[in-house]
Amino acid sequence: MGETMGQFKDIDPDGGGSSLELSDTMISKVGAAVGRIATIQQRYKPRVAAAGSDDERQDLQKAAAIEAVTVIHEEGLTIEQYDEIVEAACHDRALEERLIDAAGSI
Repeated sequence: MGETMGQFKDIDPDGGGSSLELSDTMISKVGAAVGRIATIQQRYKPRVAAAGSDDERQDLQKAAAIEAVTVIHEEGLTIEQYDEIVEAACHDRALEERLIDAAGSI
């Protein structure tokens, strides 16, 4: 989950914190996005590894990132919201578990 959750780490320079008060709805949205992004990463990983050139690899990585951003927006989140909550979960085991549970229910 760490790899998935850190996907957009550099977007929010403030990094978020563990003092967030999050509704169950927000946890569900972020968890669903995390789960869907993990699926995207699993789908693209072998294709990126098998890419015949750096250009092809970069194109595949860009396509995966675009799909991930689309997923975040489809869940009704901004990249900043997603990133802040994911970053907070990296430092808050209880929040991480809530996101994992939400991701598993998609």
